[in-house]
Amino acid sequence: MLRMMHRQDRARRRSDDAFGNATHEQVAHPTLRWSLAETLCASGYEVTEAHDGASAIRTMASADVVLLDLHLPDSRDLRVLASIRRLSPKVPVIVMTAFRTLEVLKRGTRLGAFAVIDKPFDMSDISPLVGRALVAPAP
Repeated sequence: MLRMMHRQDRARRRSDDAFGNATHEQVAHPTLRWSLAETLCASGYEVTEAHDGASAIRTMASADVVLLDLHLPDSRDLRVLASIRRLSPKVPVIVMTAFRTLEVLKRGTRLGAFAVIDKPFDMSDISPLVGRALVAPAP
């Protein structure tokens, strides 16, 4: 999971499970997590990473945007999205999946996902998507 907050002055990256005030990224694969964090930091976002759903849910309350991988070490479905919705109903969540089905799309939308995107995706599309999520009305 990756959490981000737009910062005009500088971009920072934290690789821990404490999210502070930023955008949050929860992505299972370390290389993808790193690539997303680097891309978003270069766009001026503060990024905090979490390696699994449980650690992200415990600390994501102050996230401005969440990037959520559908397949995490401790979750292989949309339960983490449902938990985020219960705890922080106004935070936009972008769900990433390599296993997109009509059911995933319908359920993700029903649970209030801002977007469901397919992996692999073009890294240059991520910052604009996050920007749109930040200004979109709450789900």
